[in-house]
Amino acid sequence: MEAPTDPSRPGTVFGGGESIPAGFRPMSHPLMGPHPLLETEQQFLHRAKLAWDEAYSEITHDGLVISTPRKFGIHCEWLVRYHVCGQTAADILKDYEHAGRPGDETTIYKAVRSVAILLGVRLRSSSTT
Repeated sequence: MEAPTDPSRPGTVFGGGESIPAGFRPMSHPLMGPHPLLETEQQFLHRAKLAWDEAYSEITHDGLVISTPRKFGIHCEWLVRYHVCGQTAADILKDYEHAGRPGDETTIYKAVRSVAILLGVRLRSSSTT
């Protein structure tokens, strides 16, 4: 049995043992998990939304702008298709145009390069990248 996480120990999230990334601090008090015997699902979701709003407000209070998360999953797929399967951005783009999603090759190349850098992958050489 794993010992409970010590709430006074820096670098952990109370109750979960998850690490807080270096240079970050908790934005609000830990949110007690759901307890179906004491509250409804809607009540828990309401508490979670309030905690989210509080943390978001604190982060943005001094003017920090939080961007919408990128589509990491699809960008990883593009990286695999480009780097492992040897497809070009044009090949990848064809699938998205058939699905009715407009785009351009530059977007795909930028996403592939960004994910490769994030994951520490050295891309295959190509005259088009």
